[in-house]
Amino acid sequence: MITEDQKREIEESVMISFEKYSYLQYRDLYAKAMNGQKVDDGFIIEDRFLQRRALDMDFYMYVLGQRSADKAVAKHREIIVRSAIISLARGTFTLSDADRDKGVHDYGDPDADGSYTDRQVRRLIRERYKNAFFENDSAPKNSGDGRIKHISSVFSEELPPSDPAGDLASGLMSAARSTSDDHSELLFLNSIARFIFPQFLGDLLKFKDECRAVFESLGELDERIAYLREQLTVATPMLTMLYSHMTSVLDLTWFRSKPKDIQKRILDSYQLTRYDQTDSTKAKEILDCIYGPNASVGILCYAATAFIKYGRTKQAIHMFKICLDSSKGDLKRGMLLQNIAVAHRIDGNFKLALGAMKKALLHFEATGDTYRICNALQLIGENQWYLGFKDAAMQSFDKCEERGQTMDPEKRWLIHFILGMSFGRLGEWKIRRKHLVKTMELLPEEDTEGILWINQLIDDQRPMYSDTTLPVMLRKDIRDHMRQLSTLSDRIGSRGTS
Repeated sequence: MITEDQKREIEESVMISFEKYSYLQYRDLYAKAMNGQKVDDGFIIEDRFLQRRALDMDFYMYVLGQRSADKAVAKHREIIVRSAIISLARGTFTLSDADRDKGVHDYGDPDADGSYTDRQVRRLIRERYKNAFFENDSAPKNSGDGRIKHISSVFSEELPPSDPAGDLASGLMSAARSTSDDHSELLFLNSIARFIFPQFLGDLLKFKDECRAVFESLGELDERIAYLREQLTVATPMLTMLYSHMTSVLDLTWFRSKPKDIQKRILDSYQLTRYDQTDSTKAKEILDCIYGPNASVGILCYAATAFIKYGRTKQAIHMFKICLDSSKGDLKRGMLLQNIAVAHRIDGNFKLALGAMKKALLHFEATGDTYRICNALQLIGENQWYLGFKDAAMQSFDKCEERGQTMDPEKRWLIHFILGMSFGRLGEWKIRRKHLVKTMELLPEEDTEGILWINQLIDDQRPMYSDTTLPVMLRKDIRDHMRQLSTLSDRIGSRGTS
């Protein structure tokens, strides 16, 4: 029976697959430079492409549509999916394992019968996708017959062979990782935002069906293959990770197929993906079928937050309302109404924001959650201030502070912090400073990181706007998620990967 450690190793190998792909790409770059060969600006352009694809949600969707419509690249996917799964299951495979008589059909440059020839399959793996596949030095040596040479992929647990050029590539990637923290929140939000585009969900479901077809062609299953089939034929994190990294490779192949002038034009252009109520309603229906209603609400809420960051608050509000219609329980409904209120506030519609926040307060009062009640009073006061009702606003702020005194002493700093943030957005710097000083005083002494952060905020009087920060609880969820990824990355690093 496959052990938990083996399962974790498989998961880790999928997670870092694109990192290994990048390692091979940069290794080739340095190898050329070390051999005195001319290196063009293609690598820089490709890096720009991958970075924008990761950080720009609209650009990601544009590339997905273009790549899906490219018949040449689309025909590669079945071969790459099959080869990746075989390498995941067995570590290594021979090129003959990927031949068309093993399950590949009608994919690639057609021969007389419209299928990919065995030789074309091998050339595709060796040449077009050489940074995704590599010869396995640890496998038994065999004859010069290319069909039976042992090959592995970046998706398996096998590591690419190391050499001086590879050492330089590893150093470059380590330096890049150390400077990427500023993007972590945006990377996470964009990765979630994709899940509310019907075209993304459709491509993910297609990928799942392609994985199922591979397993059906493999015949008798051992324990490892059975586990992979269990993970890759239903909606699981491993399926999503493998899809994400594999489509990164395919998208880059699509980009590379374009002439240099077209590549630059693509990177310099601006894309805005059309998204309306029909799209969000359809996405909710698909997400309900894949993940269930509860999980789909969470995905839509995160995606709506990403839309807010892109300035598309109307679409975000509609997503929150779809979730509200299908949610029960005072806490959930109160949180969704608060999200709607924040989105209206960001959009400058303070009257609607105030109305939504008052409804949220009723739900929070029914739960008896003191922090939520205080948070609602704070946001009610903020919107009253924006509408010109400053006396009423101060009364709401006072109620917030007074109610906060009933909280656990270790958590009272949160109330002064959210009040400080409100007064900062309102431009009331003296009151903001008072609450931030109180926040620092109430923070537990062992929270040195929080104390230093608040200390920096106290004297920072740059203009603050309503969309400068995420809601406190959502920001905490993102931090927790990124911490889990960081922990997993540390485990991976301890195994000495490239």
